[in-house]
Amino acid sequence: MKRMLAILLMLTLAVSLHAQDGIYGSFTLGQKIVDLSPLNDRLQASAPGGLGLDVEFHNNYWLLGGEGHIILAKHFVIGGKGMAMWNEEKPKGTSDQTIKIVGGLGVGSVGYAFLAGEDKQVRLIPQVGVGVSSFLIQNKFNFQGDQSQFNNAFVDDRRSALTKAGLAIDFCLMFDWYISVIELLKIIPGLNFGPLIHADAGYTIVPGNTEWVRDFNDPGNDLKPDLSFAGFYFNVGIGIGLSSSRQEKKK
Repeated sequence: MKRMLAILLMLTLAVSLHAQDGIYGSFTLGQKIVDLSPLNDRLQASAPGGLGLDVEFHNNYWLLGGEGHIILAKHFVIGGKGMAMWNEEKPKGTSDQTIKIVGGLGVGSVGYAFLAGEDKQVRLIPQVGVGVSSFLIQNKFNFQGDQSQFNNAFVDDRRSALTKAGLAIDFCLMFDWYISVIELLKIIPGLNFGPLIHADAGYTIVPGNTEWVRDFNDPGNDLKPDLSFAGFYFNVGIGIGLSSSRQEKKK
């Protein structure tokens, strides 16, 4: 464990000194706006291809995720992030049926950091990223019988799921506020440590009509709405940064 930590610290130092700025990362919480009206239409329709259910998904969802980025030569940014959303709704008038949706996004991005303030603690970073998005819809029943009946849920027609994955293009404006508060001279010479406050807002495009893939058999219910992770989002987060002491002294 100590050897792995030492290797990680050495790599961090090498990248930071080369970058002349640092490495930053944060955990994020936010909101995602997804148009789920196609799904609601399919669920509520009695025919054809619908389930005839009294259920409706709203369009705003909590996002949970994280991001990290490296700033090279004061301005050039290389980073990545991941976000996930989920929800479950139980149709009215049913006791054992649940419709579940899960969406996710993972992208690598590049950007340019505009610095503000005399101490360069505030950064505005427009970014563009490319990655993968996925969406899952699951129609499941909660079984109340014995164990054999539960096991049968994976081979009969009462449990079904559709997944959809494909290319995603992400446009984002990121805000960072970083304060270097501790110089880690005794651990890694030339490296500073400090808290990071992060926020970002953007829009995700999912081009093309990606095919749905069925995980379980469910004949008679062709639930294939035109649905994806595309849409607006915003996040706020808190994290840490490791910055080069040489860069700090050049402010």
